[in-house]
Amino acid sequence: MTKYDNLETSKEEQINIENPTEHNETLDKKDISENEESKKKNNKKEPLHKKKGFWSTTITLTISIAIGAGAGVLLHNTHNQTSTSMGSGTEGYIPTTAEVNKMVANNTDFVKEYQDKAYELLNYSFIKQASYSYSLTIGKAQVVSSGVTQNIKSATYATPQAIYNQNVSASSIVATANRFYDNMNGNVDCYLQSKPEDWKKGEEPTTYSYDDYMQKYGKLLKGSYYCTSVTSAAELTEATPVSDRYLTDNASEYDASSEKSKHHVNGVVIYMIGPSSVKSSTIEKNTDGYNITLDLYTDEDRKTISNISTGNSYYSVQMRTTGGLSSRPPFKKSHLEFQLDIDFNLVSSYFYDEYTAQIGGLINSAATSDMWQYYFHSDSSTFQDVQVNIPEPDSEDNFTGYQLFPDERN
Repeated sequence: MTKYDNLETSKEEQINIENPTEHNETLDKKDISENEESKKKNNKKEPLHKKKGFWSTTITLTISIAIGAGAGVLLHNTHNQTSTSMGSGTEGYIPTTAEVNKMVANNTDFVKEYQDKAYELLNYSFIKQASYSYSLTIGKAQVVSSGVTQNIKSATYATPQAIYNQNVSASSIVATANRFYDNMNGNVDCYLQSKPEDWKKGEEPTTYSYDDYMQKYGKLLKGSYYCTSVTSAAELTEATPVSDRYLTDNASEYDASSEKSKHHVNGVVIYMIGPSSVKSSTIEKNTDGYNITLDLYTDEDRKTISNISTGNSYYSVQMRTTGGLSSRPPFKKSHLEFQLDIDFNLVSSYFYDEYTAQIGGLINSAATSDMWQYYFHSDSSTFQDVQVNIPEPDSEDNFTGYQLFPDERN
């Protein structure tokens, strides 16, 4: 047992959120109706989770490597929120739990209902995942750039007292081993090393306030939280590219706030997923529940389409930091797949990205990233008979949550 295991916490009230604002790269909200036709023309493919190499269970993934693959997914606050009705902002409309339950009771065909807007049901699943008291994500990824393959193993674990992330990556030329602790005090402690054994050195962390952390990593580790937005373009620079300014994770405080730019931020994934950032989406029912696939608008699409949001704007901020890049990398492609269970809980996901990483201001290196991830939730620190605790910063690499990888339990 560690010092993170016996702190008290409180439940938060539930609210409906309206009019969330966009990320700084898409602060100007525009009509996206002309894109609806392109969403309907999505070509169906065999879901990648059915192909060799995809593990079919649960996670969320955070990675940190030299060629720029940052935290693929950020996870889980501890507050007991249900899904919320959203306004016309980044995330779009999200059905409430009552609405979903009513559709279930009425035997609604969810495939037909959400065929052209599957991201709405997916955002419902994100908020549902963030509502659990204990949530765990474990992941593996491979990034290939200039003939070098980077292998990553990661975990994000949220409890009512703290959120913990660790990610270890290695290739023939570079290695990183990072630990992050959000102890719900407005700061994130970062222990950034080269190898897991270096954690034992007991070095002091680099500590960021929530606002400073967002400027470095795009989003907080929390799965659901509230921000305001800067109103002046002068405040948005390469050093401070994110328009979000942390407000609270307390629903009552959010509701009482008079800030006009207040909005909800979904931190379960690093991607922006909503009507202006999703190029196409599909939903299919299968024996395990539902499979949702998305293709996001990227920087490549913005060359020819003006009234869209890129789904990677937060992600590129994170990559610049974790990869030590000269600038935020432009994305060429982002394809996402999610498996939900019959109750719309997140089960697993697969992400494929293509982007260009600029290193040292001189080298432009094309990169591809494949991420496989698994999502777990519980009402205690035990997941499928595995006891999971937050490790001390100077402890060895013995995170027990990795025992839940499907290939290690079979």
